[in-house]
Amino acid sequence: MIASNAIWVYYNPDKLLPATLCTDPKAYVEAMKRMKTFVTNPDLMIPGLDDSVFSKFPEISKWIVKI
Repeated sequence: MIASNAIWVYYNPDKLLPATLCTDPKAYVEAMKRMKTFVTNPDLMIPGLDDSVFSKFPEISKWIVKI
């Protein structure tokens, strides 16, 4: 699932921690909980702003990975 900016970094859903600029932290956490129900493997929730995506998946070329 491409979470994009709905989840900024892998740490957010792992720890159920809202993003720092979130205006409704409770709703953010509830949305992350709901997103977690859509995937069988939480590693497949792709955040929008986490560079570790580039180390989790095989590189095709510089800054491009195969998900």
